[in-house]
Amino acid sequence: MSEPVQVKRVALPEDTLARLITPERARALLKKGVYTYGILKEGQRSLMGVCIFSLSDDVPLAVSLEELYVLKEYRGNGYGRILLEKLMEELQKDKIRYVLYKKVSEKIDEVFECYDYAIKNGFVPSVIDEKILYYDIVSLLGRNFENKESEIKKELDKVVRFKDLSGEEIIRFNEKKDHGFYKIRLKSFDEKLTHFFMDKGEILGVAKAVRDGAKVILNNIYLKPEINLTQNYEALLIEFVRAAAHDESIELVVIQTVGNERKEIVKKLLGRSNAEYPATELVRYL
Repeated sequence: MSEPVQVKRVALPEDTLARLITPERARALLKKGVYTYGILKEGQRSLMGVCIFSLSDDVPLAVSLEELYVLKEYRGNGYGRILLEKLMEELQKDKIRYVLYKKVSEKIDEVFECYDYAIKNGFVPSVIDEKILYYDIVSLLGRNFENKESEIKKELDKVVRFKDLSGEEIIRFNEKKDHGFYKIRLKSFDEKLTHFFMDKGEILGVAKAVRDGAKVILNNIYLKPEINLTQNYEALLIEFVRAAAHDESIELVVIQTVGNERKEIVKKLLGRSNAEYPATELVRYL
């Protein structure tokens, strides 16, 4: 590494970010709401690489590392390490305690390469047994839940859509301090497809859905420990699937599940997925 470099916060338009990664990934990240740091040569404006992160919805005082990318012509010089370390310094100033990193890819070599890099840079694996299940919307159209509905009618009656709640109810839901999983950013989650489980006027669970073009991602289903029951999970899942199946713009449904029990519930209700990938999360403690 012969030339001095600088790392600073940058605001990248979608077309610039698309050239660094992919148009689809850039569009999804900007829609999610992210923060970007770039590495540049001293006195120059052209980027050599970027590090992108977002605030975690699920873990208090944590951020998710969304992307770490160095242009091919600059690789092998330690720029990625400089960029990552500078980001860690900035996050510590903002009292962030954890950096979460998760990689899911159809290419197993790419997954191993990213994991190897993350571990060398101070991340440790967090065993969460997560599976990412892909369903073509055609396979979900006409899905008959009639038999299941009669079993869990009381639970289904307690499920409401995001758009059916008042702003005050959402605010109270977000003010819960005992579980980081409660946090919902109003602009991030789809109003038609995100569902809540309510009982006696209190929100006790959520199926968080994020739309990305013709794809919708069910960002896990969270239920308070005291009502974390199979039938309540099934009620949220069924209402989400029905809403997705009635949306003509959706072509693919991606469901994140943690734990083998929940994965089996999804498969029992929806049948075999079109594709399934494992996801192991890594954590760096600041």
